Amino acid sequence: MLRASIVFAVSLLLASCSTTESILSAKDTSLPTDASTSTAYKFDGVDAPATAVSDSEYSQQEEYPQKTIDMIFPPEPEKIIELGSERSPVDKSMNIAGYSVHTKGNMPLRLDKNGRTLLNIRTANHWDTYHTFFVAESKLLGNGSKQLYIVATGPGGPCCTNYWIVDINGKVPRVIFRSEEFGRFRDPMEIFDADGDGIYELAQYDSSFRYFAGDCGACSPEPKAYFRYDSKKRRYMPAKGIVEDFVLAEMRSTEKWLAEKKAELGTPMETESAFSISRSALSLTVDLLFIAEENRAWKIFDTYVFDPKGELRKEMKWDLRQSKFYQELRKIPSRRARKR
Repeated sequence: MLRASIVFAVSLLLASCSTTESILSAKDTSLPTDASTSTAYKFDGVDAPATAVSDSEYSQQEEYPQKTIDMIFPPEPEKIIELGSERSPVDKSMNIAGYSVHTKGNMPLRLDKNGRTLLNIRTANHWDTYHTFFVAESKLLGNGSKQLYIVATGPGGPCCTNYWIVDINGKVPRVIFRSEEFGRFRDPMEIFDADGDGIYELAQYDSSFRYFAGDCGACSPEPKAYFRYDSKKRRYMPAKGIVEDFVLAEMRSTEKWLAEKKAELGTPMETESAFSISRSALSLTVDLLFIAEENRAWKIFDTYVFDPKGELRKEMKWDLRQSKFYQELRKIPSRRARKR
């Protein structure tokens, strides 16, 4: 129910740089003063180049209270999909923040400065499977910091939206986040300051459960994977104990709705109406698992999911084993998700 109420459609909505009022917390001191503009951009995640979206067109879309990285740190229009959809092994480059960012096709390749290669960028897929590309500057680690974030979509239509975040504060640039390391993520990266320290946390949708139990892609559970900057490891890592406020509120609303619907239907829930309840409960179960609310998650599953043969539980646990993010999350010492 959490995801079903949010209309992303087939196309990815990137660089939503509208002039609407910021929804971020007043504590979010790292929000730059120039973080808004009158033009938004979108692309379909496959082959089409970025296209401009007017303010009036964007305002007609269903609002969703997230802030994506390209909303807070919008790319310059000339840097968006500059390489287009052309798939060629030729080494191309664009200049930004004193660096030359090289690509092979739409796959990020390396960072040069003054003709010298300072960083080779690791990728998980073949060069010709990436569909689109852009690069922009950000201040994710505070106003005094500077990073480049690189976005390349692919492989496939539904998956993935891949991010590389490169810190360029020091003499030698270093990758502090590579989404491909933790799984196959979809949709624009969301950022928020969970504790008001001026350092942004990251969130992306994990597609490990897509087509769960033969259901449609848009109907499947798609939990958010959260990352926090680890000052000791000097990079972003999977995190327990953080969740966006509006996500937490929607979880509570969904849990209340499930209880009301079950009371209406009674037990056992074997009717057609129970199918939508079970679908919502499955999504909520996975959402809770991804913020380390294990006990609460499986209680939701046991209470609202009609699974007499245990097949759905078995498939869910199989998908959890395939999620690189969730497996990393389990290695972190237990801690309750933070409720603000």
